[in-house]
This record gives sequence, structure tokens and C-alpha cells, in this order.
Amino acid sequence: MSQLQLRVGPGVFSDGSAVTPRGTRTSAVVVQPVSGKYAEAVLRGSCYFATIGAAGAAPGTAIGTTAFISLWNPLGSGRTLRVLRATLGYISGTIGAGAIFYAINRTSSATAPTGGTVLANVNAFLGYADSSAALAGTAQTLVATPVAGEIMASSGPILATSVVQPYQIVDDIDGRYLIAPGNGLSLQFVGGAGTVPLLSASFFWEEVSQGQE
Repeated sequence: MSQLQLRVGPGVFSDGSAVTPRGTRTSAVVVQPVSGKYAEAVLRGSCYFATIGAAGAAPGTAIGTTAFISLWNPLGSGRTLRVLRATLGYISGTIGAGAIFYAINRTSSATAPTGGTVLANVNAFLGYADSSAALAGTAQTLVATPVAGEIMASSGPILATSVVQPYQIVDDIDGRYLIAPGNGLSLQFVGGAGTVPLLSASFFWEEVSQGQE
């Protein structure tokens, strides 16, 4: 029966060296991050983000075919989108009480979202080509009314003059949503209309070839 050979203690090796896994003094295998958890994927140039930006957008009041922010994987892209993170931030106005939902389109449709504003997909390895296959946008019309998924955040009535100001909301999705070609994910608000509410939001995702999910 073969045995796993471990090298106990740290070591320094040159690139291309063949090394054995590192072990502890109690024969446990050492597993630790070398850098940030997204660093390897970003280094490969396969991670992108898209944001509504400083102008903000109205979040809406119900789940429908007009999305506050959407991320769509076009049919025939040959890629799967691993959604890694979503963020939400307050810009201005009065926000009604309610909740932000992940809204899911599982239509496998050739019809991509239309209208609204197409957002720039920026390669997270700054300086690399922005060659994303995804379509991100705000106020775009979806091919069909999505279904409600998880709740991303809840909100009470918020005014610009509130004593406790709203803060940025970050959901470290970390790949729990994968988007196949012809499908999409959006953020949509369900709640009161408020008064001229403007929020900003972003998606951060990785693109991998289908079959390498």
C-alpha cells in the first residue's frame, strides 16, 4: 500500500521544483492560502466586475422584467459564470422598507436582456483585456419575469438625513451561483417606493470554459 510522503516544516524552492506536500509534526497535511482567495483566478485574467457606478439607479419596487442590475450569460458563450460577490451601496433619496432579492432567470434562452444601460465588464487583473462573454446592465428588460431566490439584504425606511447612515452591503457569494449560457441573475428590490431612491450595485464573477466548472 502506497503512503503519502510529507515534508515537515517550511521550505523555499525555485519555480519548477518538484516538492512533496508539507506536513506538521503530528503528521497532518498543511493546507493554507498563499494569497487572497480570488488571487489565482484574477491572475489567470478570468475575473470581471461590473458596477452601476456613482450615478446610481432606482431599485424598483417588485420583481419583474426590468432589473435593477443584471448579469446574463449569452447562449453560445461557451463559458460558465461563477458569481463570486455582489455589493450594494446607498447614493441618495429615501429608500422604502423592503428587501433586495437575487432574482433568477433559468430560461436557457437565446434572447438576451435589452434596453437600459449596458455596464462595462472590467477585468479584475487591471491592465488585462476586458474580454468578458457576459452581459451586465441596469434597467434592462429581461426575457422573462425571474423567480425570487435568496434575500441579499433587508432595508427599513432610510432617509439621506438618517442618524444612522446606510453602509455598503457585501455578499461574498463565493461561487454558490453558477450561470450557464442562456441564463441570468439580477438584484431586485421588493418594497416601498420611497422618494427618488438611488442605489449602486455591482457583480464580481469568474468565467470558465464549460465543462471546467
